[in-house]
Amino acid sequence: MNTVAKKFSLGVIVSGFILALSSVPASAAEKQWPESRDPIKISLINYSVQNVLSYIYGGILEKLGYTVEYVTADYIGQFEGIANGDIHVGIDMWETTTRMQLAEYVGSGKVKNMGTQAGPIWETWWYPPYLVEDCPGLPDWKALLEPACIKALETAETAPKGRLITGPAEWNLGDADRIEALGLQLEPIYAGSDASLMAAQASAIARKEPFLGFAWHPHWFIAKHGMTWVKMPTYEPACHTDPSWGPNPDMVMDCEMPVGYTWKVAWAGGETIWPKAYKVLRVFRIDHDTNGALAARTDLDKISADKVAQEWIDNNEDYWSKWLK
Repeated sequence: MNTVAKKFSLGVIVSGFILALSSVPASAAEKQWPESRDPIKISLINYSVQNVLSYIYGGILEKLGYTVEYVTADYIGQFEGIANGDIHVGIDMWETTTRMQLAEYVGSGKVKNMGTQAGPIWETWWYPPYLVEDCPGLPDWKALLEPACIKALETAETAPKGRLITGPAEWNLGDADRIEALGLQLEPIYAGSDASLMAAQASAIARKEPFLGFAWHPHWFIAKHGMTWVKMPTYEPACHTDPSWGPNPDMVMDCEMPVGYTWKVAWAGGETIWPKAYKVLRVFRIDHDTNGALAARTDLDKISADKVAQEWIDNNEDYWSKWLK
């Protein structure tokens, strides 16, 4: 290559490098991102909020020059993928449903707990206000033992049992075990995703159909529809391990779901490959109110999770740029 060609080639490279740095905050450029061009693989599941958060984290990494790939995964199954390095990052693991997996996989040393994403959170059953006409003992769960209450909750699909509209089976909610342990005549109807879960409940409310539903805090649905939580026996760890605990002396799971936080996890092997990206993940945190607003953008406004994430990134650089320091 002659001298002119060498100078031209070098100029193109330098110009490209300067252009790349100009698209991220100065503090990020000074850190010389990224450490590796190997793709960081982030999980997506059938839950809109987690997916928006995943796209936000991935979108910020892409601004810093990282290569990002998104991997569709099963909610519980993603732990095995992360342990094996097939997935590198999982965001928004609910302690209420993944407590055992967090203990097992983090304890193995193959998965790193990267800190809380948000909290406190809880998940349980709820009901529309008009259900108290047929189940006047609500919100006490014992009202659900009354035959008249179950009769009101019947559908052609569930008779002679009452209907519980709940989340995807892969979410590991334990509804079937809880129903059996509490001696309730309920049939869980599993939605395919969080969006279809809320759509099914909203449709029942529009028709004033009695039903029990599953939901969680925080969520926009609570304020929009005026739902009330069912009061079940308060969770204690013994509820899941000691049959003598709780109202049923012969079975575990006779209580509400545990409360807790949402956590971020990552493949342990990635710390040496992308230490700075992992540092960003540790401080990545978006509050409950924002999570609810992001969910509403996807569930109500029907905007795709990746577009909602990009909107948030574009409008909140002052907020997320602090994670890069």
